[in-house]
Amino acid sequence: GGGAAAASMVAAATTAAAAPPSASDAEAAKARSEEIRAKQKAEEAEEQARIAAEVRQLIALDQAENARLEAAEKEKADVAAAAAEAAEKAKTEQAARQEAEWVAVEAERVRQEEEARKQEEEAAAAAEAAKAAKAEA
Repeated sequence: GGGAAAASMVAAATTAAAAPPSASDAEAAKARSEEIRAKQKAEEAEEQARIAAEVRQLIALDQAENARLEAAEKEKADVAAAAAEAAEKAKTEQAARQEAEWVAVEAERVRQEEEARKQEEEAAAAAEAAKAAKAEA
């Protein structure tokens, strides 16, 4: 019965040998389609990454522009505040000068009144002296 066993082994080997080609073809086709899918996925991911990078760049540019505008606004506000402060200071200085002028004018008026009072007193004293001199005469 050795011949029959050998024949069945050959048949089994032949079947095994005959089956794999179709199986390996299927494997190869599956591998190819997976490779294509992987390639597409990689391309999609690359595209998404590129889009995301562009979006980030646009956002960064937008933020930079906003920051620049804010800085310009702040600078404008700072300049305006400095101008307002200078105007306030000038107003204060002007008020102080005005006050000083009023004080000077008032002091001059007081001095003139004092002068006039003194002259009146001297005139009164002179009149008094003249009266006394007349009385004596």
